[in-house]
Amino acid sequence: MPGILDLFVPREKKFFEMLKDLSGRTHDGARLFLAFVSDYDKLSAVKRRAVIEELKKVELDCDAITHNIAIELNKTFLTPIDREDIHKLSTLLDDVMDIIYNIGHKLVLYNMRRLPKFMPELTKVAFECSGEVDLLISRLDEMRKTDAHIKRIHELEKQADELRNEAFAYLFNDSLPAVDIIKFKDVYEWLETICDTAEDVADVVEGIVIKYA
Repeated sequence: MPGILDLFVPREKKFFEMLKDLSGRTHDGARLFLAFVSDYDKLSAVKRRAVIEELKKVELDCDAITHNIAIELNKTFLTPIDREDIHKLSTLLDDVMDIIYNIGHKLVLYNMRRLPKFMPELTKVAFECSGEVDLLISRLDEMRKTDAHIKRIHELEKQADELRNEAFAYLFNDSLPAVDIIKFKDVYEWLETICDTAEDVADVVEGIVIKYA
C-alpha cells in the first residue's frame, strides 16, 4: 500500500536507500569498535593498529556515502522529504562514525595500556544507540513504527549521561595521575557525544514524521 508521501511527490527511494546504507555502515563501525574495546587487553599493539585501520575504512565509506547524498541532492528537483532534513541526517550519521574512529585512534595514539573503568559500559550504550538509529532510518520511508526507537534512543542518551557523570566522579576521587584524568575524561566525553548525536538523529526523524503525518 502506498505511503502518504506517494500522494504528493515522486518517490526518490535512492535517498532512503543511501541513508540506510550510511546508518548500516555506521552501525558496522560501532560493532567493530565494541569488539575492539571488549578485546582490548588481549590485543597486541600491532593488532590494535590493524583494527584502527579497519575503522578508518568504514569511516571513509561513510564519508563517500555522505558526499554522494550531497551530490544527488544538488541534482534532484523534488525530494521525498525536505532536502535540509536529508542533509542533516546524513551529516549526523557521518558524525557518529567520525567520533567512533576518533576515539579508537586516540586510544592507540595515547598508547593506553588499560581502558578507563567505565569505557566498556559506555561503549555498549553507544553501540545500542547506533543500532536503534539504524532501525529508525530503515523505517524512515514508511513513516511508521518510529516511536519506540525514538523513545529508546532518548532513554539510552540519559543512561549515557549518568554513566559519564559516574565516570567523572571516579576520575576525580580515585587519585589517578593527572595525565590519565585528562585522557580518560576525553574518551568519556566523546563516547557520550555518540549518544547525543544519536538523539539528534531521533529528533530530526521525529520532526519529519510530524511534518508528514
